[in-house]
Amino acid sequence: MIKKSLKLLKEKFYPLFFSELVFLFATFFFLVFAKNKLATYVLKIQEYSANAATIQQGADQVQLMQFLEGFQAVTSNAIVFAYILIPLVLAVIWIATQSWFWYALKSPKIKHTKAFFLKAILMQVVVLLVIYGVIVSIPQSFSLFDTIDVAILKGLLTLILGFVLFIVLATLENQKKFTVLKEILQTVKRSHKVVIPFILLFVVFLGLSFLFFSLFTTYMTGQVVIVTIIPLTLYLIIMMLLFMWLKVIFYNKIQEI
Repeated sequence: MIKKSLKLLKEKFYPLFFSELVFLFATFFFLVFAKNKLATYVLKIQEYSANAATIQQGADQVQLMQFLEGFQAVTSNAIVFAYILIPLVLAVIWIATQSWFWYALKSPKIKHTKAFFLKAILMQVVVLLVIYGVIVSIPQSFSLFDTIDVAILKGLLTLILGFVLFIVLATLENQKKFTVLKEILQTVKRSHKVVIPFILLFVVFLGLSFLFFSLFTTYMTGQVVIVTIIPLTLYLIIMMLLFMWLKVIFYNKIQEI
């Protein structure tokens, strides 16, 4: 299995590596933009809050209404940006790069490129919407759990749905609409055979995320020191290569089911 996966990774290395690199760079620079945009909203909200007492004491009804409308517009835009636009753009980056990754991994087996991408995009959208719904819909004050337990519950549900998502991506090839759903369901039923590869994949993903956000935090705080940036970048690339290899192993295991 290891030799087979390494051979396949070597054959498909450049398109796989480039797709993962695009994912990291696109995510990084979008988060830089998003952080700066949110900081702008926070400054505006702070300005409104600082002027609130003065406006209430000395303003007439018209000025007060204008102030409230402006404040409401800023807060509404901030909420839409934080809870809708940021997840939406991150989802688009994920869907585009992962569809590309799995297409590159499976080519030239894929006979109908357009059909493959349509099915891959549609199925990822469905699973990601479910994940987002799970994260947002469970309140922090859920009656059966405290805050920590709710976070663990959300994490476990996200992990399970992520497992299903990778099964979907690894299974999808040239099947017809209803055939692919049946095949995915059958694969899920026998998915105990790929639990260990997925756990390893998830652990590496956590390590990759930690290094990514460490690099992001270092960049955003202005502490751009070569001694710090270069090792973080190298570790990030190594973890990315390991992540790619584990995805290839996961794919090969799915093919054996």
